[in-house]
Amino acid sequence: MAPATLAEYVESALPHVAARSGTGAVLDNTFRFRSRTGRLLLAALACPGRRGTDDYTGFDARAASTELNLAAYCDLAYALAAQPLGDGDHRAALAMYGRATKLLGNALPERDQIAHVRLAALHGDTAQLERLRGTYARMPATWWKAVDYAVLRAAAPADTGRWLPAFLDFAGWRDLELAGTGPEDNLLSRLVPKKDRAVGDGPLVSVVMTCFRPGPELLTAVRSVLAQSWRRFELLLVDDASEPEYDAVLLEAAGLDERVRLLRQRTNGGTYRARNRAMGVAAGAFITGLDSDDWAHPRWLERQIAPLLAEPNLVMTVAEGIRCTADLEPAVSPVLRLTEPRSTSIMYRTALIRERIGFYDTVLKSGDTEFKLRIQRHFGKHRVRVMYGDFLTVVRQREGSLSDGDVSAAWVTPERFAYNSAFRQWHKRIQQSKAKSLLPASPPERPFPAPRGLLERGVESERFDLVVAADWRRL
Repeated sequence: MAPATLAEYVESALPHVAARSGTGAVLDNTFRFRSRTGRLLLAALACPGRRGTDDYTGFDARAASTELNLAAYCDLAYALAAQPLGDGDHRAALAMYGRATKLLGNALPERDQIAHVRLAALHGDTAQLERLRGTYARMPATWWKAVDYAVLRAAAPADTGRWLPAFLDFAGWRDLELAGTGPEDNLLSRLVPKKDRAVGDGPLVSVVMTCFRPGPELLTAVRSVLAQSWRRFELLLVDDASEPEYDAVLLEAAGLDERVRLLRQRTNGGTYRARNRAMGVAAGAFITGLDSDDWAHPRWLERQIAPLLAEPNLVMTVAEGIRCTADLEPAVSPVLRLTEPRSTSIMYRTALIRERIGFYDTVLKSGDTEFKLRIQRHFGKHRVRVMYGDFLTVVRQREGSLSDGDVSAAWVTPERFAYNSAFRQWHKRIQQSKAKSLLPASPPERPFPAPRGLLERGVESERFDLVVAADWRRL
């Protein structure tokens, strides 16, 4: 008899799913399709015989009475943490990880240890955090500094004297302090060096900053570049055809220093066309970039150029940024890193990249990731230095965006997924010497396909009543 309910269907499908795919494949597809059915599969695999329900509150207690498949149990907890589809999912995941820790201790996979600690920090569970500090011995000291800062900031956001030292200690920015005022009414714009520092002669660095309809945050970003200890730079500020009402802030930014050069696009073509224009006129021996709403530490250029000057074989350096709001509220997420290497603020050798790599792909999104990985594929990882633990920028998060559905390490839009898949195939052919890595600013044809939604604005996805897909390779 055919299954009558979804739960019965899931139960009947379990042997096939477990035999053919394993829990990892179930988790991957659960994320990809935001699938509630995938969660039911994981729950049933974790606790054989359990009937499905979308409510996972108390699942840790129900699981205590049965023999657990710990791999599926942890995958389910991770799914609830990484991609919450209900109000109680994070709480349920936190409780499930509590049970998993009792069973596995420090043997819990690192992915799950990290998610557990971040969930506890997100909910301000200081008692549990102290227990985990003694249990999870593999967690580096930097992680715990980030946790301490996040918990202190959440408990008393107005008491900067209490939590700001923890933030500066975590970031390694003890050389900074808060000024009385800044170009914006927030803490980020008030971060300044305690002592002025200037580096002597050195090669010119071109800093590329693109913007569209900028606000006061542009002034914060520009001022952070002007405060650099590395004084030999030019700032190429490219406006992507903003309306006349934005002239005032653009002209104010351009007038802050003679090293700022304002370039204006005639038509709005996206940030990568704007970056390509700046790359074409850059005079620096090195090029880097900063988003127009981000902030750079005063020693950003000095520290990021150092490996390139010391090791002539290096082609590119990549520094990490800290994800937080303008008032330094950390972007605490169960799965997204608070710190991350930034594709925008890579620094590379101008002449070599122009000769071998060329320009950005002029899509609307994800072009910076493609560009960075193309450099890495062409030259090899040994010629790229990722400066882990060297936090040189603040990646500004919008207020209210920290739990946004688009902020997820577990899911990307189908357009981005298709684009990433396509450019990686191109990169693979580059590595095999079957394709050229050089991309002109305006190529006569694309080297690989891209979804229309990433090439043109306002394109809506097509919808179909029925899709039939088949894999004929096994017939």
